[in-house]
Amino acid sequence: DWGRSFPECWVWFQSNHFTQPGTSITASTAIIPWIRGAFPGFIIGFRHDEQLYRFATYTGAKIEKLEMGSETIHWVVKDRRHCLEMIAHRSSNSGLLHAPTRDGMSRRIPEVMDTRIDVRLSTQLPGKKQVIFEGTGLHAGMETVGQLDKLIEMWRRERAKKIM
Repeated sequence: DWGRSFPECWVWFQSNHFTQPGTSITASTAIIPWIRGAFPGFIIGFRHDEQLYRFATYTGAKIEKLEMGSETIHWVVKDRRHCLEMIAHRSSNSGLLHAPTRDGMSRRIPEVMDTRIDVRLSTQLPGKKQVIFEGTGLHAGMETVGQLDKLIEMWRRERAKKIM
């Protein structure tokens, strides 16, 4: 329920280990519980050259692609000015964390700490498409929890509504 436990499923990853100092990324998407139901949401922060690029449901950014394979997660988001492409390479070396439920901290969540994330940020202005950053984040944390097929299907339905 809203405000009482984690979402039913989510993807989260984060890395501060890029070759350029001061570059970092954190990204998550989830089925967010709401008052009488749920909706798919996401929030991404990418920091590079002392600038924070924000992509989120509440900023009007859109998910263009979200594919989850056995070895990678390929995620592309766009807003009016930028396109951010991320490919997270899954690892099988996970540890178990405690997570909240209605009854306490009884849920166990697998988290990986050696994921690799390929990132490309580019401009999307008409006539001016340019790569701002391209690199790989190492030693990334990652969680993929719950029925991810359900999350992807919710995003497909959201995208279909916008196209019509």
